[in-house]
Amino acid sequence: MLRKVATNDNVEKAPTGTTHWLLKIIMIPFTAQYLLVCGYVILLGVILLERSGYSAFGLLEKRQDYFHNSHAIMLSSRQDLGVSGPALYELFEKHLLDAYRIPGRYPGGISTLYDTFSEYVFKGTSHENCSVETSAVAKLTRDVTPLPIHSHNDYWRDVPLLKGLAYGSVSTEADVWVHPHKDHPYNSSTDKLEDYVLAVGHDEDYIDPLRKTLEKLYTDPLQSLLEGVNCGKSNNSKTQKNGVFYTANHIPLFFYIDFKSDDNILTYKLLLEKYFTQLIQAGYLTYYDMDTGKIIQGQVTVIMTGNYPNNTDVLDNGKADGYFGDRKRYLLQDANLLELNEESAKMAVTASTSLSEILKMVGSSNLKVIMRGHLDKEEITAIKKYIDNAHSFDLKTRIWGVPSWPRKTMKRLWKQQIEDLNSDFLNVDDLKAAAMF
Repeated sequence: MLRKVATNDNVEKAPTGTTHWLLKIIMIPFTAQYLLVCGYVILLGVILLERSGYSAFGLLEKRQDYFHNSHAIMLSSRQDLGVSGPALYELFEKHLLDAYRIPGRYPGGISTLYDTFSEYVFKGTSHENCSVETSAVAKLTRDVTPLPIHSHNDYWRDVPLLKGLAYGSVSTEADVWVHPHKDHPYNSSTDKLEDYVLAVGHDEDYIDPLRKTLEKLYTDPLQSLLEGVNCGKSNNSKTQKNGVFYTANHIPLFFYIDFKSDDNILTYKLLLEKYFTQLIQAGYLTYYDMDTGKIIQGQVTVIMTGNYPNNTDVLDNGKADGYFGDRKRYLLQDANLLELNEESAKMAVTASTSLSEILKMVGSSNLKVIMRGHLDKEEITAIKKYIDNAHSFDLKTRIWGVPSWPRKTMKRLWKQQIEDLNSDFLNVDDLKAAAMF
């Protein structure tokens, strides 16, 4: 059978122009159409965000411009946001969600989060124009209840010192390393103290001796906090000075300094002659009275731990009447909870040990506790003897190295430390969980 040959009159003309392209799009499978439309929408969104300065696509210069945008809510520029404590910190954290790893807003800054948070806390709180009601302490801790928690590895936090205080930590810590200025060669026998800084960090390979020093992260902020709530109070005043907690100004801050460098003598000298000098002169530090043999409580109690010197010749700089000749010792000690006696307790205010070490002493182990999920009665009875012994010397106690996982076990052990062992400080990494505990 012969096929009918189509003539030109029977053939439809091919579409041209806009109609041609519309038909091509219609013929694309639905999934492909969907992806194509999404692509155009995303591209348009990126362009609009770039133009407004709100883009987070790795363009750091754009993000920094955001902080100077007149239409942006500049949290740090506000005099008083009306919130304090965890609510204040979390407000900044939420609005600076991507800021953790962005360089500081200012040359030599720590990070955008740290810089903006500390700028707000200390804004308008100079010593010359100070008022307790508008002080940095009021902004930071007005609604905070001090809690018996130790901010473990505090220097690792996004906002060292200040975050811990916002959550009510009554104890904090800084690991310090001796580091020469720039490329200055190390020679402690001939160098001046000005040739060195104490950098803060857990590992020497990762310290930042320019930005993250004991002065920038801890001693300077502490000085500013305390000056703002002690207007006009001299060392000779009989009125008790105020501490860093607004609603409980009598509670001191325990400040552990972990000596990391081999040269602990140089570290000790730097602490006394460079970093804590102003706090000592202002009368804020707790000290050991060499005449009475008693600890006189101040607003900040500095505690040496780690590789610290304990030779009295070093502690007193070879003098019979103390390092500064005032019959006082300002840097106190953290005693070993497992080897505590009258002599080791004399210069101590706290006693600490790890959970694994104390469990070993009572014939148990971390593994047994983790598998069980809690301390048993025999372990509690044996451990409590060490805690009670420390309390007999009027020392605060802390057990570190408590498992942080599983979370249920961690919280059960927190509860047992407080209720069964009567230990004084919980060694805490998760401040929010501890504050809500």
